[in-house]
Amino acid sequence: MFDAHRGLVETPTSALIARADWLSETIETISRRLVEGWSDNEIVERVLGGEERAGIVSRGDYARVNLVRAIRRRVTS
Repeated sequence: MFDAHRGLVETPTSALIARADWLSETIETISRRLVEGWSDNEIVERVLGGEERAGIVSRGDYARVNLVRAIRRRVTS
């Protein structure tokens, strides 16, 4: 498998499983923080490590806060 950001991935199955596990755990953590009343920006900073340059340069199109907002919609509906 070739990853556009990391190049050739020698063990694609393991890499995809690890990514799915990370995403599942991250969604759960964000969901808990939302229930606890954390703001979107707090979650981006403290759970996701802050906003990346791509989020700023793209004027929010590729921002980490979009993940938090999508999870908020799921949690509050």
